Amino acid sequence: LFLLNPLPVVSFFHLSHQSSVTVPSISILGKASVEVLADGALNGNDPKVMDEVQGSLAASDAGVSQLSFFQNSDSHRVNHVLCDSGRLYVSYHNGTVKVLDSHNLSLIQKLGVHHGCETTGSAVASGRLFCTGRDSTMQVILMSSWHSTRSISAHRPGGALSVASLGSLVATGGYDCCIRIWDTMTPSSNGVGPNVEMKQEIRSDRMGEVSGLYTSNYQALGLLASHDRTYVRVFDIETGQRRLWLREHEEVVDCMDWVSDPSSNHMLASGDRNG
Repeated sequence: LFLLNPLPVVSFFHLSHQSSVTVPSISILGKASVEVLADGALNGNDPKVMDEVQGSLAASDAGVSQLSFFQNSDSHRVNHVLCDSGRLYVSYHNGTVKVLDSHNLSLIQKLGVHHGCETTGSAVASGRLFCTGRDSTMQVILMSSWHSTRSISAHRPGGALSVASLGSLVATGGYDCCIRIWDTMTPSSNGVGPNVEMKQEIRSDRMGEVSGLYTSNYQALGLLASHDRTYVRVFDIETGQRRLWLREHEEVVDCMDWVSDPSSNHMLASGDRNG
């Protein structure tokens, strides 16, 4: 855990996971976290809603009031879980995204987002769902109808690996070793709805494949955290200026998220492949 108050790093903690498997995605919502465990196999991975204080599969006051375990009946690997406004968006290796009610984990919608490749992540902005995939595209889905409105070539070659949003901005990262910031409220030329246009591209020293992106508006700073290989970086999402470059991990970083506590501390939790 990296403790930021707000910047730079104040403290560093190391926590060992009890399992020897990797953790490709972890999302934190209030006192609960949604964690995905993956051992590299193509099946047998389910999202679990955990109480981060007790460390057990239990209901919490973070919007999960009943069932706390979602059975992945499709037996496809989970790549990413997003918590947003009472919903969970679960991205799967088979190119689908499931939208769940976070209160009872009932299925709201199942989306066939990417065909013939895996969906790597999702983000919500401006009433739309943005989903990245291994085919290098970012699919834009209107949430009022669940219809796809646009397919954007986000990263080449190799695919778009990560996505996150803050306000009307969407950030994507990929195999091309860069981060791209997209403005989802660009005025359209025909006056029919807002366009999605790339605002800027971020490259940094020795940046590898950007496999994770996480945003925070702590103290209105507009922070964007990323991880590539063993590095964790924090940028200003508006200007692209790098604020931090953390190199404490010895193994490849697999997951990360922002955490705040009542004492006004702001923390960045990250996990790597050594558990």
